[in-house]
Amino acid sequence: LNLLDNATVLPASEEHTKTIIFLHGLVTQAKVLLEPSCSIPNIKVVLPNAPLRAVTLNGGAKMRAWYDIKSLNPAVAVQTEDTAGIKQSAAALQALLDHECKIVGAENVVLGGFSQGAAMSVYVGLRYPQQLAGIVALSGYTLAVDEYPDCIHPDNSTTPVFAYHGANDPMVPVAWAHKSWDILRKHGVKVDYECEQRLGHSVSQIELQKVVKFWNFVLDLQAPTS
Repeated sequence: LNLLDNATVLPASEEHTKTIIFLHGLVTQAKVLLEPSCSIPNIKVVLPNAPLRAVTLNGGAKMRAWYDIKSLNPAVAVQTEDTAGIKQSAAALQALLDHECKIVGAENVVLGGFSQGAAMSVYVGLRYPQQLAGIVALSGYTLAVDEYPDCIHPDNSTTPVFAYHGANDPMVPVAWAHKSWDILRKHGVKVDYECEQRLGHSVSQIELQKVVKFWNFVLDLQAPTS
């Protein structure tokens, strides 16, 4: 599975020195979420598409998904994770990271995503054997919680993670997000987590501004501002 084959790529308008890889959720197009914010001249943005697969939660309908989801109940979801699907997508994402890191260096690559894409970004990013600039998780959660902390690669044990969630999210309950990021913090991962009141399972303008601020900081594009 070569994710570059059907990815949307927003090329750098000047010399390509940084890369942002952003993964869509189950039905959300990453391009719609990020394109208005991706105007930094030296950054290439890669928006890969997951393979088509049957999703149990949606009656077995085929759609682009990083892995199958059987339930929105966190307790059930954790017990019924699609381990095979997760590992298949993780291998493809690692290959994509390898490709981009060879071009600009791992320290100049940010990996992020929304919902399922956020979960995959954390799963792959913390296991990756080269230190990335940062990881972004919007409306996401942690997969394979029983594998922590052993699964964290030493090179990414200090990689900053920016997590953001809507307090009114009906798809990924905010309590699930709280627990997910607490687990990572417990094991020493640097998670900057924010929760926005009245936000559902979507991305707000305030959130996008914070995401841009985060990647500006970790990619050393400008000094952080308060």
